[in-house]
Amino acid sequence: MDLRSSNELEHLSARDIAAKIQRRDVSAAEVFDAVRARIDRCGEVLNAIVRFDPAIGRAQAVAVDRRPVHAEALPLLGVPFTVKDCLWVAGLPATQ
Repeated sequence: MDLRSSNELEHLSARDIAAKIQRRDVSAAEVFDAVRARIDRCGEVLNAIVRFDPAIGRAQAVAVDRRPVHAEALPLLGVPFTVKDCLWVAGLPATQ
């Protein structure tokens, strides 16, 4: 399986993604869709993600897109990230 992609969003830094979202050059939902496509493409080969709920991630991205552009100074708003499964997150199991 080829893990490479031509999607430019996959190769941007978190800072660059955040800037594009803040300028509305790209939506948080578009970024999430690119991340989901990468997970779908590479997930079984890499086996790096224990729990992934795309419905939650997409809903959170859409909520980001509905916020006023400069309502708050949240520099990484809309940037997807993963959380190591040994960290406790409210409402989620810590599988460790």
